[in-house]
Amino acid sequence: MDYYILGSGGFAKEVHFLLKKCKGAELKGFIDLYPKKDFILSGGNMAQVISQEDFLNKIKPSKGVSLLMGVGDPKLIDKLSRTFEEYKFPNLIHPSFIGDLESIEVGI
Repeated sequence: MDYYILGSGGFAKEVHFLLKKCKGAELKGFIDLYPKKDFILSGGNMAQVISQEDFLNKIKPSKGVSLLMGVGDPKLIDKLSRTFEEYKFPNLIHPSFIGDLESIEVGI
């Protein structure tokens, strides 16, 4: 599975940190409306930053592509959710999580 994170700031880097803990998950890049850099250092690795326009023109929704929300502003989350509504947004759960998974409901 290829993952892209919406946003390229501090919160997006924290989402990348969690993603690295999930086996089989590979970051392909960060998506930003107006990228300030082509690449950013995240967790000791260089990661590509793609403009929102380029991403939407080049990467179509498919089974092998998922997006992760890397922004915290509720208004921006709502806007991005509508812009990228055809893409999958899976839940990331840290592998050390302990809880009653049969009684916990995750997702929308």
